Amino acid sequence: DRPAFVEKWDSISIFVKYGIIAEPKFSEKAMDFLLVQNAKGEHFTLKEYVEKVQPLQTNKDNRTVLIYTNDLVAHDSLIQSAQQMSYDVLYFDSAIDAHLMQHLEQKDNNTYFARLDSDSLNNIVLKGDQPEIPLSSEEQQALETQFRSIVPSNSVQIQLQHLSDSDLPITITRPEYLRRVRDMSFANPNSEEMSRFAEYYNVVLNTNHPTVAQLAQNPSEEQARYLYQLACLQQNMLKGQDLTDFIKKSVAMMK
Repeated sequence: DRPAFVEKWDSISIFVKYGIIAEPKFSEKAMDFLLVQNAKGEHFTLKEYVEKVQPLQTNKDNRTVLIYTNDLVAHDSLIQSAQQMSYDVLYFDSAIDAHLMQHLEQKDNNTYFARLDSDSLNNIVLKGDQPEIPLSSEEQQALETQFRSIVPSNSVQIQLQHLSDSDLPITITRPEYLRRVRDMSFANPNSEEMSRFAEYYNVVLNTNHPTVAQLAQNPSEEQARYLYQLACLQQNMLKGQDLTDFIKKSVAMMK
């Protein structure tokens, strides 16, 4: 009775997932009834889901990319962007899911999981070579210099990517591998390793966005800082005095 099983899934899923990770014999049997849920609230067995997304979410290395989010609200704009590209997004929100994904990837090298904010969507499902950046080397250097001066840590990488002109001018991403290590280290959240992973992220500048192209030709530290703070706000990274200053700046711009 599939509908009845789906209805019970939330209450039993953690036990099924733990069994898959911990017991090889149970794992083999459970693959037939392990359910995954997408952002639309639909449930599939893992096999059904891979078959559903395979045609559009297979990369140039012939691996199927299972895109996921852990927060439907915080990642709403990213989910909408993925859906506009006809990609489907899974929803994983429990602490055990990072371990489950790692386990499933080890069982099947033809699929892997990538969180929505681990990279640009073009790179998450990379289907060919990266498009060339339509800026001179001097303009690229000007962009990197502007943002390097306002980004607070040397652990942060500035990346220039030629994305769609409908994508945001600047986004913050965290590499999937580092996030997984961090998520699986929550047993000791005060460790130095946890702090180091929290500091590491990428600032991705969309060189195909008119605002970024304008900054390349006419540098403005004030505008670059505002764009960076917008990206931080999207990732819930803007806090304290920085958030207060951002709000004041935004209100001033409306006058």
